[in-house]
Amino acid sequence: MIGSSEVKGYDVIGDTVNTAKRICDKASGGEVLLSENSKRLLEGGADFGEPVQIAAKGKAELLTVYKLRNIVTKPV
Repeated sequence: MIGSSEVKGYDVIGDTVNTAKRICDKASGGEVLLSENSKRLLEGGADFGEPVQIAAKGKAELLTVYKLRNIVTKPV
């Protein structure tokens, strides 16, 4: 929560949020790019493109991202 006693608001801030914004900014229309950590969480449940290195404002090193190709659905 941020603000004062008269005005309050909620927001998310920090390096993770900034990094996610930079990755989203690099995606084309209709494209979903995932960080290495997000890809790891979806392993076995999605199909990904080859890794791509992108430059991101505020980052000294290139970020590795993956294009999400397809979500794998399993029968219930």
